Amino acid sequence: MFHLLLSRRGWLALAAVLAVSVITARAQEALLVPDWANKKVLSFDAYDGHLLDANFIAGAPTLSQPLAAIPSGNGTILIGDNLTKGIFEYNLDGTLKRTLSDTTMVGGGAVKGLDIFQNELYAVITSGTYANTVQKFDLNTGARIGTFISGLTGPTDIYFRGGDALIGERYSASLSKITQWSLTGIKIADWVTSDGVTGIDLPYQITGGNGDHILVGGFAQPAGVYEYDANGGLVTVWGADTGRFFRGGVVLGNGNMFYTANNFVTVIDKNTGAATDLLTSGNFQMIHRVNLTAIPEPGTLSLLALGLAALPWRRRRS
Repeated sequence: MFHLLLSRRGWLALAAVLAVSVITARAQEALLVPDWANKKVLSFDAYDGHLLDANFIAGAPTLSQPLAAIPSGNGTILIGDNLTKGIFEYNLDGTLKRTLSDTTMVGGGAVKGLDIFQNELYAVITSGTYANTVQKFDLNTGARIGTFISGLTGPTDIYFRGGDALIGERYSASLSKITQWSLTGIKIADWVTSDGVTGIDLPYQITGGNGDHILVGGFAQPAGVYEYDANGGLVTVWGADTGRFFRGGVVLGNGNMFYTANNFVTVIDKNTGAATDLLTSGNFQMIHRVNLTAIPEPGTLSLLALGLAALPWRRRRS
């Protein structure tokens, strides 16, 4: 058998390759956070949350009020802007590639949350021709395909779970909802309904948590990162009673909670509940995970070659 031809040295070499590959993969994964105040996008380590680059994308004329920076699935990053009113595509090194969907394509509207499903781009638009709708765009040409959902009230974000989509809406200070929609844009149910006093007020970013749980940034008081089970039942609220205005939260690789709230980027320890502010100046928005390195690093390839080189050596000794 093939595995019997490996010497102890060969196994050690391959083990080293696997270990380095895991470390490299972790280093490739980052969290992208737009900063309205400074018109830029920052990157953070997806494992423990430490700051990687305070100016990952900065000084670009397309950025005025960037809200979401998401992976396109094609090795680039898509950014929607609330003020510039467009969707822009960036390379993984932070340089501008092109305007994907210009102001005309988005109907002159403010672009809020973004998500990609089945190779198509979905954008929440809150003003202009397509106000209070979710529009669908072609990922290659940027052309608008059509309206996915219309008639929304104060929408902020859309999140596809595979079999449905969730959208955050705020009707008034006393009524907020997270609504559930079919993949054809038909409303299924009010997944969460809140009076804005005993529950979430103004749901902001919606994203996946541990397992099938859902995390939603609660912008207005009682603010926090609301964690729900798969059916919309409240599990807990992260960062409650801080007086902050939450945008979103994600679970880090080490299990801690990473969140953005007005001028704060903060990590909450999963075991102790202790909060550590990473940044305290800015206007931080939604959080999205992205792989910033599309190919293995040279060091990983070199170790792989060394590991494979051990195979014929063992075969000759046999």
